[in-house]
Amino acid sequence: MTREEVIELLVNQTIGGQSMLFEIFTKILNVPQDKIQKKELTYFALSVLSYLYLRIANSENREDVLEMVTSIIFQRILPDCDVEIFLETFEEYEYRYNDEYEKFIPRILDKDGVIDSGFCTTLLMQIYEHVTGESAEKNMIKISVASPLLGQYVVDNIDFIKTNFP
Repeated sequence: MTREEVIELLVNQTIGGQSMLFEIFTKILNVPQDKIQKKELTYFALSVLSYLYLRIANSENREDVLEMVTSIIFQRILPDCDVEIFLETFEEYEYRYNDEYEKFIPRILDKDGVIDSGFCTTLLMQIYEHVTGESAEKNMIKISVASPLLGQYVVDNIDFIKTNFP
């Protein structure tokens, strides 16, 4: 597979992940579309893919590939924006990845590789607050119901990486 094919495959996986997360928020958590900060869904989708790709993929230049993937993703979600907005978004994403998601993603699965539903609920609460700008407290039942889907989302990405980059 060429470098360009790898990049496009990862971009498409991230965009598909963002779409799936959007469906969870609109259909299960019943968040109105206009209250969803799609950029935050993109941060999480890109974080999951990046974390797993860096640790599982048997691929050269993983960091460089992910830098290109991130740039393409942001160009697609931030059309017609100036360089300053682009750089702010990139910095915000790096903060989310380094200070939050990189620490949390490995905890989604327990030591036996089983989805930790309690931790998925905690993580989805955090994502909910970033995405909606509101407290997750009033939606705990819905978040608890939707949280296994977050775990499955990570497992699906693990399978994707293992299948495409063995």
